[in-house]
Amino acid sequence: METDSSLVRRLQNGETSAFDGLFARHRRGVLAYVTGMVADRGLAEDIVQESFLELIRNIDRIRPDQGVSGWLYRVARNRAIDGLRARKTGLAAATGKGLTDDAAAEQADPGPTPPEQIAARERAEDVRTALDMLPPK
Repeated sequence: METDSSLVRRLQNGETSAFDGLFARHRRGVLAYVTGMVADRGLAEDIVQESFLELIRNIDRIRPDQGVSGWLYRVARNRAIDGLRARKTGLAAATGKGLTDDAAAEQADPGPTPPEQIAARERAEDVRTALDMLPPK
């Protein structure tokens, strides 16, 4: 079995097939971790996809000898926290619970607009489609 370090090096050298190995090895664990944090399978899947996209975008900044697993979990954790904050802020703004009207207005983060939500879903679907099109190896 090929090591994460080897797969990262291959991906850094442009061998896109190395991504399959990293994705297959870490997807389930990262998904379980994020699902436990956000308690929403759909949101968790989106966060996992975003985390792996971040891996691809930053592959040249990753040091193979330091391992990719910790990096992936850290990115996924940060994205999950952001998602939870956005959800909490949206709930507090909608209910005004615990905030005066002025404070609620100041702290309310409208979150993503419907067009942004649609774009995010489309982007996630594009990633799913692209991943499905990759060869098994």
